[in-house]
Amino acid sequence: MADRLQTSGLVSNVYYWETLEALSQLTQHPAHLVAKSDQGKWLDGYQIVISQVLRVYGDDRINSPLRHTCAAPARAESAPRPAKKIPVTTQTSRKSNGPALRG
Repeated sequence: MADRLQTSGLVSNVYYWETLEALSQLTQHPAHLVAKSDQGKWLDGYQIVISQVLRVYGDDRINSPLRHTCAAPARAESAPRPAKKIPVTTQTSRKSNGPALRG
């Protein structure tokens, strides 16, 4: 999938939230509302997916935001651990050829 995103010009960003209420607060923040209304100036389309983490597993060598959401495994080869319900948003967008975003 990463190769397909690179060749299509799409960019995908993943954001983790403590709660759905925290995500809701962002969507109502004045700066977010301004950015959302201006998104057509620098994006040629976007899609937001809101989901929840079902499972977290790995060898714990990557320090991810989800690393401490579950109890430590009993041993390295233990089964995947259920995660607490962490809201996740994934934004996929394509940059526009229009004017550059200025900060």
